[in-house]
Amino acid sequence: MGLPACSIISTSTKPIESVEAPPSAPALPTSSLDSAESSHQNAAPTDATPADAVPTGNTESVAVPSVPAFKPVARVQRIAPFKHVSEFMTAVDWQSLKADTVGLKICAPAESAETTVEVADPSPLSMLNEAAIAWGKASRWEVVNAEGAAFPICTFVVARFGR
Repeated sequence: MGLPACSIISTSTKPIESVEAPPSAPALPTSSLDSAESSHQNAAPTDATPADAVPTGNTESVAVPSVPAFKPVARVQRIAPFKHVSEFMTAVDWQSLKADTVGLKICAPAESAETTVEVADPSPLSMLNEAAIAWGKASRWEVVNAEGAAFPICTFVVARFGR
C-alpha cells in the first residue's frame, strides 16, 4: 500500500515567498513633523493626482461618533393597589368560564389627564370584555418618564381569565 495521491508533493512546486513593498515606493511618514516635511518635498506640479497616490498627513486618527445620551422611554404602568380581574365578575361567572384573555389598550392622553381604556383584542364572551374594561378603569395607572414625551402614551395589557 502506498500513500494517497493527494499526499504526493511535486518537486516542481516553488516555495512560498514573502511579499514585500517594492523599493521604489516612498516611505510613509512616522510623525506629524515628518508628514509636514514630506508633503512639501513630495508635492509635484501636476494637475492630476494618480489613483495610487499615498495620502499625506495624519491618517491614523479616525473621528468616532459620539454616543447619544440615554433617554428613557415614556410609558404607562399600573401602580398599587393591585386588583385582580376576578373582582369584576360574579363567582358563578368566574367558576363557569374556561381560560380566555382580553387585550386592552391603556392610553394617557396627557400627563395629568385620566387614562382611557379600550378593548384591543376582544374575547368572544362579552361579559369578559366588560369585566376587563371595568378592571382597567378601576386600576391605577401612571405615566413614567413623560418629560418631553409626545402624548398620547399608550400601553397594551392582557387580562387573563379562567382557572
